[in-house]
Amino acid sequence: MSLSGRPVISQIGPWTWTTLELQILSLLLAIAIGIPVGVYSAKHQYSKADYAITTTSIFGYSMPTFWLGIMLIVIFSLDLGWLPSSGAISVSYPWWGISFLDPIAHLILPTLVLTYVELATFVRLIRANMLEVMRQDYILAARASGLSERTVTYRYALRNAVSPVITIIGLGFGAALGGAPALETTFSWPGLGYAFTQAALTLDIPLVEGITIVITIMVLIANLITDLVYAMIDPRVTVQ
Repeated sequence: MSLSGRPVISQIGPWTWTTLELQILSLLLAIAIGIPVGVYSAKHQYSKADYAITTTSIFGYSMPTFWLGIMLIVIFSLDLGWLPSSGAISVSYPWWGISFLDPIAHLILPTLVLTYVELATFVRLIRANMLEVMRQDYILAARASGLSERTVTYRYALRNAVSPVITIIGLGFGAALGGAPALETTFSWPGLGYAFTQAALTLDIPLVEGITIVITIMVLIANLITDLVYAMIDPRVTVQ
């Protein structure tokens, strides 16, 4: 029972789904963008595009999520007025005047921040793995056999280079959940991170413990799914 007099589990349920909505969408976008960008960077090593991608990735990897969130709020909410700065839905009048677009408008800024931070890790890892794989003998043999460069890159090289990324996805999901209080508090996003911050400020210990347990379970499930997917992609790995 939390200090508000309500059961902890009844409060955590809606926050969990809101957090998962943000986390899963950002993770999928980071994977979808990060893999082709990382491959392109590796294929054009030491080019201007490679330097730009690497620099941007390092900047995103080392950037605090709350700082980037504040910058985007200042630009797109306060200065331009294009997007809402907080919450998951408008209290009165829907954003852009259309009800079903209102949740999307609120989701854009926090998703951009989280996607960019996760994207930086995937791009750097894919690039490094692709550079290593492309030097292997079986890649040279595939090229010598007359296969197209696209087939060699995506069918042979990428399949082996992407395996370590699967492991990082589980760890990245856990790290994103660990940083959720900073990101969700910046945007007043009604998820587990924002609720955790508010509970800590009010010394609502039962609620803090409940949220911590839920986040821990979510991280364990994410790592379990990651291990299963890794075994499906890499035939050398077996699940006991």
